[in-house]
Amino acid sequence: SIAMQAVRRTEVALGESVAVIGLGLLGLISTKMLQCSGARVIGFDIDEGRVRKAIELGIDEAIHNTVEKKKAVDQFTGRMGVDICLVAASSEDGDILQMATEITRKKGRIVILGLIPMNFDRNPFLKKELDIVASISYGPGRYDDRYEEKGFDYPYAYVRWTEKRNMEEYLRLLAEKKIDLSMIASEEFDLEHAVDAYDFLQNGSAESTGIFINYASDSSLQEKS
Repeated sequence: SIAMQAVRRTEVALGESVAVIGLGLLGLISTKMLQCSGARVIGFDIDEGRVRKAIELGIDEAIHNTVEKKKAVDQFTGRMGVDICLVAASSEDGDILQMATEITRKKGRIVILGLIPMNFDRNPFLKKELDIVASISYGPGRYDDRYEEKGFDYPYAYVRWTEKRNMEEYLRLLAEKKIDLSMIASEEFDLEHAVDAYDFLQNGSAESTGIFINYASDSSLQEKS
């Protein structure tokens, strides 16, 4: 639902082109959701393994050589620039936001999902009249004690997508196989070995974008109900 909220912040329309910078867990899930929305997606990551994984998942195009970013985007968009750039990378590299401003078309939109420095040359940003917006957490309702702790919902007619509704929609996409996590997170650990799972993420292959933690139970939800 964190990825879904970021996609909603893009306000993507059918047929638009989107660049996703950073093809980790959130970047890959965002890519699939963008494609579900009818967008054409080009992805960038400095890790070749993650680029290969994105290609296996069906991204329209993905490259790891960011030096060739302008050429790749020109070919992808007919030299117009992408309509939207979703920054899903978490890095201390101050050039990431600058890259986003360079590859986004005039009057396009940049959505910041990952944690990056907010330093960039303002001249290209101003000349293009770019919109830059932030996306944080799961959606409306997050960090609101009345919503999360006391059960006060937001009116459906005025806040269509809340934290809970985003999660419900995400589960629907999983159930209908619109998003398949098996290729994004292939390693599985039982709950009692959760510490080993996080050790794997920290010390394992750089290509590892996620893991499954198995909450196996002797009883099913149907039995409990």
